Amino acid sequence: MSNYFQNFPQVDYKFGDETTFTRFQHLGTAVDILEQVRKYDVYYQTYEIQNGERPEQLSYKLYDNVNYYWTFYLLNDHLRTGGWPLPDFDVWQKAQQYYPNTVISTSAVVQEKVPKLIDTGSDILIEYVPTEKQKPLCTSEWVRVGNWVWFKNSKTAGKILKVDQKTGYVTTDAQGVREAGVELSMEVIEEDEALMVIENPDYIPVKRHEEIQIMDDGVMPEYDAPHHFEDAEGNWIWPEYHDEYPHPLKNFKFVDIDIDRQGGYDTKPEPEAPYPDPNDPSKKGWTAVSSDINSINSISNYQRIRELNVKQRTISVIKRDTIRQVVREFDSLLKQR
Repeated sequence: MSNYFQNFPQVDYKFGDETTFTRFQHLGTAVDILEQVRKYDVYYQTYEIQNGERPEQLSYKLYDNVNYYWTFYLLNDHLRTGGWPLPDFDVWQKAQQYYPNTVISTSAVVQEKVPKLIDTGSDILIEYVPTEKQKPLCTSEWVRVGNWVWFKNSKTAGKILKVDQKTGYVTTDAQGVREAGVELSMEVIEEDEALMVIENPDYIPVKRHEEIQIMDDGVMPEYDAPHHFEDAEGNWIWPEYHDEYPHPLKNFKFVDIDIDRQGGYDTKPEPEAPYPDPNDPSKKGWTAVSSDINSINSISNYQRIRELNVKQRTISVIKRDTIRQVVREFDSLLKQR
């Protein structure tokens, strides 16, 4: 047991709903002896915390005394704010805990659907069928946080938690979404029907308002999804995107076809469905121009947590030959409070 608090001055304190006071250490007491130590590197040295090494273990390793681990926290602001670094295995578990959802990389092209009466011969059914109208994700009325999506082949549904307009990534709490080669698209449905799918996976929703294509390798656990992107020098960047028509995946930017026709770019890519025809003036719309993506590196949420955890391992520790002097001075100052 650490004796860190034994010399703290005591105050009267009420705990919870108690009506009587209890004498207890004044935890807000502070002395600046450790701040003074930080000004003179003759008193401390840099140490790299080993994987799985605990504070009390390190205290004994450095000082032959387990009770000096509190000096690590007072000497290192990042330990007080971010905590002691986790063992590598716990970082993986923490990433899964922090990022439990599913991220879908979409084409950022939304296919509208409208209700249509279908005569089966024996019955009249209402079915939502695709229209010719397609639009960018950023203009979608239905792919919005709080709405629900259905994955037909996976027989599952979930709520939309996040829509990243810069990348086209859609985060959902749907469980059991199969890989992109099996699940080709997702559709926005009503909440009541989504809950019916969750209750009965074989249920097929009727009201399917919009559909959006899933990119290759576009289904990923949230901990494996990009936290950010970096260039070759390690600088944080995001794929270029047009303010109005962001494309999701490979550092695309959208170009208004009329502008393109006026010579805004030296070359013009061949249009691919579902983009409008640039040779038909009546079909003003948007197309995609690919830019250089070779130097972009995707850093996943798990990688980011791991990087932060590694940074926590570099700390300052009081040198062995001065630790007792510093602790005595610390205790002496506390007794004067």
